Amino acid sequence: MTTALKISKLTNLAVIIFYTLLAFLLIKPLFAQDSTISATSDKKILIQQKIEARKEAVQAKVETRKEKVQIRIASKEANIKQKIEDRKEKIASRHAALKEKLQTFKDKKKAEIAETVNTNLNRINTNQTDRMLKHLNTISTILDKVENLVNQGNSSIKDPDATRVAIEDARIMIISTSDVVTEQSGKDYTIELTSESKVKADAQTQRKKLHNDLLAVRKLVIESKQKVTEVIRTAKAEKGAKEATTSGQQ
Repeated sequence: MTTALKISKLTNLAVIIFYTLLAFLLIKPLFAQDSTISATSDKKILIQQKIEARKEAVQAKVETRKEKVQIRIASKEANIKQKIEDRKEKIASRHAALKEKLQTFKDKKKAEIAETVNTNLNRINTNQTDRMLKHLNTISTILDKVENLVNQGNSSIKDPDATRVAIEDARIMIISTSDVVTEQSGKDYTIELTSESKVKADAQTQRKKLHNDLLAVRKLVIESKQKVTEVIRTAKAEKGAKEATTSGQQ
């Protein structure tokens, strides 16, 4: 074999090796790119599945709470109405009994003042509880508006899932508070008269009792309002911001 032929064969072999290496180098990134695309796609699918699972879990939680709330409302409404009617009869009966006792007072002016105070105590209770119920209705309406925005997918609601949960928490609080306020409205603060000489002290006892009862109920109304405020804050917060804030405080 001549030297020229050997050189030619070596040259051909070198060319083959060169193109083989070149092809390998070109194909390898393509495989790597395909692998990266596949991994990214799988990750996106996994994230989407997690999001959907979370939505379903939140929705299930909300629906469960709604059912409990509806059952609670249905069972309590009839009981509360009946209690109020029973209390009205008792109040009327006790008021009549007090009036009879006051008629035996020697000091008619004192008797007149005692009857006026007695009437005012129950009137104050009625007026205050009516005002509280109106306020609860107002914040409940606000809650309904926020819920409508969530259901409509309004862009102003940054975290719909968290907002739904917050709405149900607030709604449960409002309903519970409404029950308490309604029961408070039916309470009787008729003066429990012990004697003519102690009528002033008897009236003060009932006045203090009314004050303390209204104070306790008003506190629940304020807490209900705060719950609705929290709903609005949650609705406006960017998704995950609340968790980040909570984590930072720990």
